[in-house]
Amino acid sequence: MDSSSVHEIVIVGGGIVGLATAFALYRKGLKSLVLEKSETLRAHGTTVGVHWNGWRAFTQLGVADELRSKASPILATQEVLLDVDRIRYTPHNPSGEQRCVKRSDIMKAFADRLPPDTIRFNSRVVSIEKDPKTDNHALRLVDGTLVYAKILIGCEGWKSLVSEALGFKPAKVSPLVGLRALTYYPEGHGYRQEFLRVRHNGYFIGRTPIDDNTISWFLARKRVPADSEIMYSPKGIVESTLEYVKGLPCEDIKGQAKRSELADLIRKSDLDTAVYTIIRYRTPWEIFFGKFRKGTMTVAGDAMHVMGPFLQQGGSSGLEDAISLARNLAKELGKVKDGGAAWRRAAEVGIDNYLKERKPRLLRLSTQSYLTGLIATISFTHLQIAIYMLILLLFRHSFKHTEFNIGRL
Repeated sequence: MDSSSVHEIVIVGGGIVGLATAFALYRKGLKSLVLEKSETLRAHGTTVGVHWNGWRAFTQLGVADELRSKASPILATQEVLLDVDRIRYTPHNPSGEQRCVKRSDIMKAFADRLPPDTIRFNSRVVSIEKDPKTDNHALRLVDGTLVYAKILIGCEGWKSLVSEALGFKPAKVSPLVGLRALTYYPEGHGYRQEFLRVRHNGYFIGRTPIDDNTISWFLARKRVPADSEIMYSPKGIVESTLEYVKGLPCEDIKGQAKRSELADLIRKSDLDTAVYTIIRYRTPWEIFFGKFRKGTMTVAGDAMHVMGPFLQQGGSSGLEDAISLARNLAKELGKVKDGGAAWRRAAEVGIDNYLKERKPRLLRLSTQSYLTGLIATISFTHLQIAIYMLILLLFRHSFKHTEFNIGRL
């Protein structure tokens, strides 16, 4: 075995959570290698909604001020229900900080702060085995190269080889899909700093300002047969969304949203930013019963707890994972000096402590997201009402999850 290919910590996946985990470990004095399959930093998707808990995580990671300078604060949230001949407005002034941040800005903030050679691009992992001589994890790359890891962390999203190696089945596919893009206004968009989501006939549509010149819009709806023709066509994504806007009632919607205004916003989209996403998730019981450690192998972010976008917590919860994992690993590994059996056992204890911290939090998030998604996917009004009442019973304050504090790194 080439000793140069043995690393104490290897992270599979160079997305937001992978880079955040590498940077959190670096700040705690632990070096890692990030294996990223793409040729450069990938920023698939447009933006990430970051609530108070996410900004607390950004602060601990030392990137909050930079990202604040690139994203305006959201001062209010408005939910609008236009189903069954009713119009209901649910305004909410968020507790703490809320902003919509470009995914590329987050990734660059972490990548720029990592030591050189931390990220190895063009490094797609095709198999994971256990080296019987050393108990290290042997990762075979697509070019045949072997990389050995004493600690292996999977951060490669819902389609995770590390999750598979832990014994998990593929993430479930929701009947819902998401369409989104950015719209730029060189002279300023003039909208209030408000997140708006409108529900009508089983679909959600809305918008969020990023800064004075940029708006992010989204549509969450059920899959239809015609999606196979538009999912890779930016123009098709925009035109499909416009068809749904036509179905909205003509009434003005509080928060400066009229049917004509939403249509104009979508029509002016930057086609380079238009994306179609199949929504995937893990059920709450998978989180509850899941065994997320095998030896010194574990997962974080969507590889562990992918959920629908209904709570805007996918990104922020992944940042929480990064801080918790780095904190617990550093604490236990700091108690031993060598890389032998004691070090390996310390790593296992650190991962176990990380999972004890995270599972209660993730169980609540996945349950609330799962139930919210059910309302959008079932057709029976009485069942929708029953699920809505269950949500009120379990999550009386629907935005309470945004007040979570992951603590110090």
